[in-house]
Amino acid sequence: METGERGIVLLVAGGLVASTVLGVLFPLSSPGLDASSMALGSNLILAVQRVIFLFAAWLLIVVILVMASQGRLPVEISGRGLRYADTVETQSGLTETAELLRRLNEQVDVLDRRLAAVETESTCKRCVEE
Repeated sequence: METGERGIVLLVAGGLVASTVLGVLFPLSSPGLDASSMALGSNLILAVQRVIFLFAAWLLIVVILVMASQGRLPVEISGRGLRYADTVETQSGLTETAELLRRLNEQVDVLDRRLAAVETESTCKRCVEE
């Protein structure tokens, strides 16, 4: 396992431990609000819901940071998850850009040859005149 992969595993595992600790230790009810009513009246279900929510939020942050470190940022964050630019679109754009760059280099080479020919021609005319 590479160092980067090990770091990601540690981040995910640390997030799971932290979300479990926070989800369980967070007060189960507050004055004026019976939070367990959202969990069918069960404190266990409420604690599990909190752990799942905290871990999902942590995982979302980790995924965004890992992908950003690889140069990819999400184009959309929604309830369905993250959406990144299609790699097919990106690859076709890179291919098209490479082709345009190749043609541009060819045109620069042609212009360099023409400039060299003009300079040679003007140098030859000066030699004849002198």
